[in-house]
Amino acid sequence: MPVIRTILCVFILAGLSAPAHASKTVTSPGVTAGQSALEWKGEYVVDDDGRRDGAWKEKLVASHGFTPFWQNEIEAIASHGGATGADTELSNIEWKNKIRFAPPGQYWADMAVRAGYSLNTTGDADSIEAKFIGAKEFTKTGHRGNLIFSREVGEDADNAVEWGLSWSSRYKCSDGFQPGFELHSDFGEIGNEGKFDDQDHRLGPVFYGAPGKRVSYDAGYLFGISDGAPDGTVKAILKYKW
Repeated sequence: MPVIRTILCVFILAGLSAPAHASKTVTSPGVTAGQSALEWKGEYVVDDDGRRDGAWKEKLVASHGFTPFWQNEIEAIASHGGATGADTELSNIEWKNKIRFAPPGQYWADMAVRAGYSLNTTGDADSIEAKFIGAKEFTKTGHRGNLIFSREVGEDADNAVEWGLSWSSRYKCSDGFQPGFELHSDFGEIGNEGKFDDQDHRLGPVFYGAPGKRVSYDAGYLFGISDGAPDGTVKAILKYKW
């Protein structure tokens, strides 16, 4: 379809021309049978430490809802380390499956789980991830939470399980403009988390919106609130669905 090809070209060109990062995303439990989507996700790091200042990743995601309870995703990630002389690489190919537990609104909160496998294309270990997803919608506000567990697999893998938490809250001014905030916390290895300042915690304002039936956006700036986090992170997500 000409429209779909055009949108795909726009996403690819945006990914090649703009610095970004495999975006800090608070995943929704939503699944729509028969719906396909393309997403561009990006993140760019600002930091006093020259070893990570300017680091970025970009993610191009294709997804499809096969049933009202099952969505499949394929993702490609390009990254740049930020340090002088760092290479730009296609770093990961990811396959994810999201399972919704019940129809929306049946229980007090909507719940889902997403399992993923990440193939590392740079020679490092692959990894697996499990994300437990919850969301609650009110008339004027919406809230989402993700609890995330991951570990490396395969040759030279570190057997430690790491965990993190993501949270999003927004105020529904209109469909096209919903201001809010996000918190992203990476606690590190279970049982060896260390002190708060050794961990990666980021918090900041984010703006959401769906100005049309097919297009939605998500953009904001996250401040590092622990010593282990970069000073600032610019994030952006653009999604087209049909």
